[in-house]
Amino acid sequence: MFGRRGIEKDRHRASSEIRQSIACAEAGALATAMIHSRRAEDCIDRLMRHEPDGLYHRLVLAGLLYNRATILDGLGEGDDSLAAARTANELYEDFDPSHGDPSAVAPLLREFRSDSQEVETLMAQAADARARFARLLAKYDGRSAVEAVHRHGSAAVQTYQALVRAGHHFGQSDVARVTDQYDAAKNHLRELDR
Repeated sequence: MFGRRGIEKDRHRASSEIRQSIACAEAGALATAMIHSRRAEDCIDRLMRHEPDGLYHRLVLAGLLYNRATILDGLGEGDDSLAAARTANELYEDFDPSHGDPSAVAPLLREFRSDSQEVETLMAQAADARARFARLLAKYDGRSAVEAVHRHGSAAVQTYQALVRAGHHFGQSDVARVTDQYDAAKNHLRELDR
């Protein structure tokens, strides 16, 4: 039986495995990072089965897959990398109150003024996922995904620009980060034309 103690154990283990996966990835130990990532996902899967209404677990899974996409890309596993980025993007989209529409950012921040930091963070995480997905989509699906690459990449950049204008928690370095991802996506597409 999987009771409260099992849930707490899996929460703790998932957090620990995620931290270890990130540390290994930053150290360049990508294969070991994947081992920790898979262990974390196993814990999150169990948590989602036992607490199906726990949205937090889906948000943690989105972050895990967001990071996994880069690990897999570094390992040269393009199809798996793209699948992880796609799923992370879809999961984050479920939490994004703007649904990827940069013109909705300012009105939402006014509407949810008392919860603006949480709302900004959800929109920012979704924008980051869009930017990474755009880059990996361009790299691995190229010609068949040109429109989607531009839609996701542009929305990511415009969302951060709107967050900088209307919000309080993000700055130009965040805009630069997603712009770099989108620029990398556009470079991948240009390479296909050579």
